Amino acid sequence: MPYGSALLAVWLVASPGPVLQQPAPPAAQNAPDAEYYFLLGRYLEGSGKGEDAEAALKQAIALAPHSAEPRAELSAFYARQDKAVEAIDAAENALKIDPANREANRVLGSVLAALVEQGQPARTADDLSTYSPRAIKALEIARGTDGTEELSVDLALARLYLRANRPADALSPLHHIFLENPGFIQGALLLAQAQQAAGKPEEALATLDSVLADDPSQIRARVAQAEILEQQRRWKDAAQSWQSAQELMPTNGDIAARRAMALLNSRDMPAAESAARAARASNPNDIRVLYVLGVALEARNAFDEAVPVLEEAARTAPDNTAVLFQYGGALDRTGKKAEAEKVFRSVIDKNPRDADALNYLGYMLADGGTALDEAVGYIQRALEVDPDNPSFLDSLGWAYFRQGKLDLADRPLTAAADKEPKNSVIQDHLGDLRIAQRRKAEAVAAWQRALSGDGESIDRIRIQKKISDAQR
Repeated sequence: MPYGSALLAVWLVASPGPVLQQPAPPAAQNAPDAEYYFLLGRYLEGSGKGEDAEAALKQAIALAPHSAEPRAELSAFYARQDKAVEAIDAAENALKIDPANREANRVLGSVLAALVEQGQPARTADDLSTYSPRAIKALEIARGTDGTEELSVDLALARLYLRANRPADALSPLHHIFLENPGFIQGALLLAQAQQAAGKPEEALATLDSVLADDPSQIRARVAQAEILEQQRRWKDAAQSWQSAQELMPTNGDIAARRAMALLNSRDMPAAESAARAARASNPNDIRVLYVLGVALEARNAFDEAVPVLEEAARTAPDNTAVLFQYGGALDRTGKKAEAEKVFRSVIDKNPRDADALNYLGYMLADGGTALDEAVGYIQRALEVDPDNPSFLDSLGWAYFRQGKLDLADRPLTAAADKEPKNSVIQDHLGDLRIAQRRKAEAVAAWQRALSGDGESIDRIRIQKKISDAQR
């Protein structure tokens, strides 16, 4: 059952080729033995006489019925002929005689590994899920304890380990490949992948750095480097790696979008906006680009520009709750409260446990003084997901305050203010609560902390007036 050259690519690179010199015939008084037919089979295969080679190897088996070697050679012959079923059967027959035979294990494991890569069994009735553990067992024997087997065996075994979520086991064969063939990029990338998966990101980056030092144009190594940096949340470094990748492939829309996202996460909003605008010119419908541009515009308070961008993003990805959340926030900040409320309700319908959407909607309703009971309910649901979130605690306390329930407002607002002493909005809310409780000195102190805090989303003149009124 032929499977094409891909079947052998996993292992044939380093497998011994057929002997091309015809074996000398035995002396007249001696009948040909198994070794003669073994060598003859290799010679005939090398001469392109496949059927004769197969017959010679079968004759060797007949003359040495208790030897695994001719059966192992026959299995290798079948593998080189892209006959997967026959190769497997011959290898297993050899292993019945000698379970430790390295050649038979090498062929069996390599053929099974190739079929795993292709995602198809040798026989229709076979369970493909059994191939991977069988291949691993066979290749471990073929590799031996000294690890001196061909690099192709190491590569096949490492791939299987990674598929089986055993990255630590993949490190040894991949190190062998990397040291013996430093120019083999696929081996280096697999080693970096295994190192990252095994919890060794710095080693993975070092591996990729060595590749890029030798050849800075290796785009796959650059992309892998950027992805690892992203996983470590080293957004600034990731953005630089994506920029290097973009210089290598300036027309690649995915790389451009990922660079923009990394810049956004690094909080470099001007650079994120610039990158998103450039990416949008060639990828106008990329949801990531629209999202980055919308968020960057909001960051510089350009809400009127952000709304149409995020509206387009929401149309492009109507089920993307992150995009919808950002769109709802932009609508809210432009005074389109009813539209914003509708968007946040749709987010909650799609994900009833979206704590940020629950909190935002609850706070928006509370701050507007409408549907206060409903506002409290939304915020309480958010706190069920994240009980210690200071923003959520502030929202709950503010909703209670708007209801006139000062006793209920005290605990969450106090807790929020203790957790976020530099958050100007939270401190302002606490000041309003304290003045309503006739605790003027504490109210003034809270408002003063609001003025000296982050300064986000507050009216400084209004707070200063509240301080002056309290002091009078």
